[in-house]
Amino acid sequence: STTLVVPHAPTGRPLTEAELRSFAQDGWLRAEGFFPRDLADAARAACDQLVYGRPFEEQLAAFDAAHAAHAAHSPPTDGAPAPQGPFLNGGDIGHAPLPFGAPALDRLAVDDLLLRALADLLGGPARFCEGGVYVRFSPSDARHGHEPWQGWHADHDTNCWLPPTEPIEDSHYVIAGVVLSDVGPDQAPTHLLPGSHRALAHHLPQWVEQGLWQGTRGLADLRAVPDLGPPVAATARAGDVVFWSSCMLHSAVP
Repeated sequence: STTLVVPHAPTGRPLTEAELRSFAQDGWLRAEGFFPRDLADAARAACDQLVYGRPFEEQLAAFDAAHAAHAAHSPPTDGAPAPQGPFLNGGDIGHAPLPFGAPALDRLAVDDLLLRALADLLGGPARFCEGGVYVRFSPSDARHGHEPWQGWHADHDTNCWLPPTEPIEDSHYVIAGVVLSDVGPDQAPTHLLPGSHRALAHHLPQWVEQGLWQGTRGLADLRAVPDLGPPVAATARAGDVVFWSSCMLHSAVP
């Protein structure tokens, strides 16, 4: 087995009472400036090397050059160059296990104040389940719904065999996304439905009966449940941490 040793003092910050109340109500929270920007930048640089084998800017430039070279093909192809970093174990770059092998990444993933924040959001002792790195692959990434009512799902069954039940505090877990690069409204941020974590626990049996819930694929059609309210974009800046309930309905967008 591998022992993860992080010989650094905590660098995060405690959550405020207002932030804890916001999470309890909405099921998600953007904790702005949780980590210093310079630490997030260092972690992103380390992540780029582990995934792409070079800075992301170089990976993107290579993509653009390959795309231009292949644009005249019939049918055209994007010519996207595959990442070459050591994280690519079987092609799965979304679930690299801890320790990641880069101190700049590891120190943020297991920061004491981050783990304490997770415990505070859960309302009791927390047990760390798994860590992953989710990266910018290329502009050709098409893992999203083609319509705004498609693709709404929850991640709960990724790490739990039991369905969401009420009260939600007794059945969900909390996910933390440490943001390493700025994500603006035009950079395909994840979209969330505030309060949907409670709605899922309450309505799940009914949605299953009606054929609206399709297991790991989530809701068949968001238009069928208009009471969930409008989605919000989880924009963030490097150093922010986005927390959300495992029962939060969310979706990727183009």
